[in-house]
Amino acid sequence: MAKKISYDYDQELDILHVYSEEIKQGVKGCLSIGDFNIDISDDNKIVGIELEEASKNLNLSPKTLSFPDNVNLIVRKTGNMLFMGISVIKGTIKSSTHITTTSQKIPIQTLH
Repeated sequence: MAKKISYDYDQELDILHVYSEEIKQGVKGCLSIGDFNIDISDDNKIVGIELEEASKNLNLSPKTLSFPDNVNLIVRKTGNMLFMGISVIKGTIKSSTHITTTSQKIPIQTLH
């Protein structure tokens, strides 16, 4: 079953926060990698991503980020690789940004 994804955009700070409904259960910590701040739940799931300098990273105007048609949180784990990203759709305009990390051990579960 797909998780409900929500978002908040602060135009003044140019920060886009995309998160699943599981964020309501609490966040035990945040991992910062570049412009990505990754919310980790108590049970080690990625439940949200906050993207700093969102308009620059997504190459979209603040107006588009304020009123998108669709926003997605992307989290995929394959072997020792973890892919995390955000995609935004407004009409025919589509944009996404991501970060990929690798490690011998990744103690984070992905959303199913």
